[in-house]
Amino acid sequence: MSTKKNLNKLIKKTSVIICNKNSLNYLKLSIPALKKHKLKEILVIDGCSTDGSIEYVKKKKNQILFRSRTRVILLKKTRIKASKR
Repeated sequence: MSTKKNLNKLIKKTSVIICNKNSLNYLKLSIPALKKHKLKEILVIDGCSTDGSIEYVKKKKNQILFRSRTRVILLKKTRIKASKR
């Protein structure tokens, strides 16, 4: 199998996680760009945004929205711990 076919198979199995808090402009750029790659899913974890981010994500198809301060904090802590190793 060619490298390009292998890469396409891998991309279709890939999930992307976006941590968001009041970054509507970023979401408007990143979500359409990511959707072009036909990923498995795009997960948006929101920290109680007040800028319309939640409404924007709800309008888009194939995104899963988690709205919780706790989840955002836990994910950021995990990322920080992983980067210290």
